Amino acid sequence: MQENSYITRDQMAAADADDLVTYNRPFGAVVTDVDYFVEEVRRTLQTKYGDKALYDGGLQVRSTLDPRLQDIAVRSLRAGAARL
Repeated sequence: MQENSYITRDQMAAADADDLVTYNRPFGAVVTDVDYFVEEVRRTLQTKYGDKALYDGGLQVRSTLDPRLQDIAVRSLRAGAARL
């Protein structure tokens, strides 16, 4: 992000100093309204690794999806579309 001028060097240094915190969802947990996100991940993997690896290679995928933020985004999108 710093290389692309989205954050300053000071912001990068502060982020580097912080611990990375992750949250695991239970295996098989279902999150609603993620079809577009999941499809984009699938396309990216297909382009990078090909069909055989994608469907037969035993890939295990971990993503940046935050179910709470996804729910907020979907509700906002629907509310905006309804206002139109």
